[in-house]
Amino acid sequence: MAFFPSYFSRQPAVQTAIQHQLKIRRTAYQALIPSNIPYPKTPKKANSKTTPSIKTSPSISLSSISIPEEDYLSFELLEDGSYGIKIKEDAKTVPTSIRIPNVHDNIEITEILPNAFSYLHVTKIEFPNSIRKIGENAFEETDVEEINISDSVTQIDSCAFMDCKKLRKVTLPSQLEEIEVGLFSGCEMLEEITIPNTIKEIKQDAFSKTAIRSIKIPDQVKEISTQCFDFCTNLTDVTLSQNLETISKSAFFRCTSLTSILLPDKVKRIEEFAFESCTKLASVVLPDGLEYLGSRAFSFCTNLKKVTFPELCQYGGYCFEESGLNVRDENGLQYIGDNKNPYFLIDGLKNKNQTDFILNSSAKAIGMDVFRESKVIESIVFPQGFNVISEYSFYECENLKAVTLKDGIKIIGDRSFCKCYKLEKIDLYDSISYLGNGALGYTAIKTAHIPNTLTVLPKSLFSTCKNLTKIILGENIETIDDWAFSGCSGLAEIQIPETIKSIGSYVFSYTHASKVFIPSSVTELKEKVFWCPENPFDLYLEAATKPENRSEAWDELYNPNNKCHDSYKNNNMTIHWNQTIEDYQEAE
Repeated sequence: MAFFPSYFSRQPAVQTAIQHQLKIRRTAYQALIPSNIPYPKTPKKANSKTTPSIKTSPSISLSSISIPEEDYLSFELLEDGSYGIKIKEDAKTVPTSIRIPNVHDNIEITEILPNAFSYLHVTKIEFPNSIRKIGENAFEETDVEEINISDSVTQIDSCAFMDCKKLRKVTLPSQLEEIEVGLFSGCEMLEEITIPNTIKEIKQDAFSKTAIRSIKIPDQVKEISTQCFDFCTNLTDVTLSQNLETISKSAFFRCTSLTSILLPDKVKRIEEFAFESCTKLASVVLPDGLEYLGSRAFSFCTNLKKVTFPELCQYGGYCFEESGLNVRDENGLQYIGDNKNPYFLIDGLKNKNQTDFILNSSAKAIGMDVFRESKVIESIVFPQGFNVISEYSFYECENLKAVTLKDGIKIIGDRSFCKCYKLEKIDLYDSISYLGNGALGYTAIKTAHIPNTLTVLPKSLFSTCKNLTKIILGENIETIDDWAFSGCSGLAEIQIPETIKSIGSYVFSYTHASKVFIPSSVTELKEKVFWCPENPFDLYLEAATKPENRSEAWDELYNPNNKCHDSYKNNNMTIHWNQTIEDYQEAE
């Protein structure tokens, strides 16, 4: 398997959100500095023989001596009539220990304003019970060591305590519901934090690059956000929410002390790089309900020796690259798994001249991109009991002609066979529970029978299948999604079954159909359904009037006076209202 580039080279936008926040707050901070004083440069790293520089405005000094509040504090009247508080723009000296008052001029102080105390080497902050909101970047890069935030606080904005290098302990207020973007990111000495059970959402980078050793996620949380705990190298103990559904990109990237993780049963998605480089992680049980395991989710987990795989999961590319799992080579293909644990195909085409493949009889799934853009593969046979073809598995295999599936196949992922230009036939069984967007687009398929198990015909499913002449929709299809038959120039007659309720945008665009029948069951037509017909055609509508809950696209089928006619010309289309298929057949 090819070595994958480093984390930062492959994720150029990995710090995008934080960089954006930095830009915002630097701009705000500059506004606090007198125009005749240049913005302070970042000091060089201090050594044992030098005194560390203070990252504050040159106009502000620090003092351990008590200073009158009016000398350094500024108060801003808010819309609700209360005050917000911050450091004065012209403050000359501020104390190292700050006690925030609860009133000013007999008016309550309820908010700590954005950037209020940022970049000051303040060591202690006392919050009054009147404070309800802490603004973004309010205490960024201060020297505060412990924070006990009053329970009156219900909102703490993004990056409020970012890069507080000496912060060790935090108690969050009991009414807080969200932990915002980058709230404690870069607090490299933060070891202990108590998250109240009221928390419903923990956002991107919230605890990135901290020293926390254990964390308990409240049960209301359904997602661990992007990079939430990345580079938490001391993290050993994680208790996840029992209602957790998603572990996002790089959520636990390089948590090098993490030895185990218990994934709740409700987890459906583990996204790209989620546990990459967790070098002490020894075993993982992927829950049965897991639907998607992202690319490189467990790559470089060098101590990972055991994984229990679910039956119906789509696998991203290289999700166990350079892990401790045993890889089995067979017939030019690479598998993970054994006779007790279903085989999972992770890589192929070791023999660059091999054109035909028969998968191991125990194989259950094929990972994303395994054969992507192969110029040599011509045929592949899947065994009985095979469950999952992951997205993009055979994307743009331009010489693939024959695919043999068995009844029992359950998932065919997004664009899995898209742009297999020579593929003329593929059997779609009623065992299929998911058929991905664009899965068969740009193929040479001539006929297709959509399984009865599906209720939606996916987006772009047969887009630009120019050889498609016959399509039989399953008896339970209710929605034909956008672009489904766009560019299917071989379709001469289209009959919509009476189960259909919605037809998406551009569904029949660029077709050669001469007759289209739409039953009265259809109550939604999205925009440009019949965009750019190649030939004149007849549209037969059973509905005598517009549907009660009609989309605007129905108006395109009426004349400018909004009156209904039995038929009329609209570009290349002749519309026949209140005409059933039987009526048309009798007329013929």
